[in-house]
Amino acid sequence: MTGVQTCALPIWGDGEELDVYLLGVDSPVEEYSARIVGIVHRRNDTEDKLVAVPERISLTKEEIANAVHFQEKYYDSEIEIYSQ
Repeated sequence: MTGVQTCALPIWGDGEELDVYLLGVDSPVEEYSARIVGIVHRRNDTEDKLVAVPERISLTKEEIANAVHFQEKYYDSEIEIYSQ
């Protein structure tokens, strides 16, 4: 999958930014409206990551895993998909 971006949202309960993998967007963006489709739970880290895609895109757990592997290969991660 091309178009993997990460961004941060300043809404986490501890005051830290919440990171989001924005998948399926091929050019850098400063702002974007997307649909949250899942979360990457990191068992050996304190930060989970949201997974967002444009409205028109639907991804399987395996497609998300392949897209975020570049970063998640360093962690013991599990992907949870939200009902669509």
